Amino acid sequence: PIYACLLALAPVAAQHQHPSMAPVKIPLAMTPVGPPVLENVSTTPHTVEVTLTAAPTQVSLLPGVMTPVYAYNGRVPGPLLEVHEGDRVIVHFHNDLPETTTVHWHGLHIPAVADGSPFNPVAPGHQYDYVFTIQPGTAGTYWYHPHPDATTGRQIANGLAGAIVVRAADDPLGQGDGERAPAP
Repeated sequence: PIYACLLALAPVAAQHQHPSMAPVKIPLAMTPVGPPVLENVSTTPHTVEVTLTAAPTQVSLLPGVMTPVYAYNGRVPGPLLEVHEGDRVIVHFHNDLPETTTVHWHGLHIPAVADGSPFNPVAPGHQYDYVFTIQPGTAGTYWYHPHPDATTGRQIANGLAGAIVVRAADDPLGQGDGERAPAP
């Protein structure tokens, strides 16, 4: 799993070289395009409803070599959650891992029952609906990750993490792809 982090950072490292380092050529296949966005299935205004599943899978970090990981929706890092201040968020979480886990919405001010703390574990094979409202004044970039008792670090190192972008209610970029680089 640490190799996934190193591969993800390789393009950034190549752009910020120490003067004594030789240039690094990054193959086109390694060019980051960003994680997919979780699909909002809600038809209600100011409501974001998504499904997130934690499950074991395998990814190819090196050609011809498969590495076992934990992933959200089959991806490492997990898919991007995009919301606006004031949105009601409903996350249908499914735990398909062989162990207990949670989803913690790091840095967001939400009710304890929706915070994904070790006090509200989701057993293997079970599901939980995280429901909360994004508070005004919280626009920014956050991350989500597991937070079960005593296994948080290992589950994150195995691949469970994803980004959350909270946009201001009047953000002009919030409805399009103005921040993303075009796909190669």
